[in-house]
Amino acid sequence: MLKKTERIHASFFDLLGSNGDRLQSVLVCDDHPDIVTVLCRLLERNGYDVRVACDGIECLQAIEEAEPDILLLDLMMPRLDGFGVLEEIRERNFRKVVITAAILTPEMREKLEGLCDEWAIKNDLKGIAGLNFNTL
Repeated sequence: MLKKTERIHASFFDLLGSNGDRLQSVLVCDDHPDIVTVLCRLLERNGYDVRVACDGIECLQAIEEAEPDILLLDLMMPRLDGFGVLEEIRERNFRKVVITAAILTPEMREKLEGLCDEWAIKNDLKGIAGLNFNTL
């Protein structure tokens, strides 16, 4: 069941879920370099193996090369947006977490249902574990 982040998470890592003590690989897909830098630093400092894609096409290529445990995905990107990525990887068995600055319409929310495990609005994550998305 999709859970909307109605409240600020006690920890950013609540979004990622848990996989025991095993090192988890995360693919960060976002076209904003500042966001990518902050997320990568935070994840790497906390023991995650991180790879980066800057748009939807690069994301699909990275998934084909090595499927991640977790995908952190922006929705609004060039070449192929996050919805297109989610449609392409619908049957893949890894955690899909959307983090977006977009104002989600009811139609967009409905479309996310069943395509991702969790989603959050970037501004809702301000101040969590040092995340700062004021540049958007």
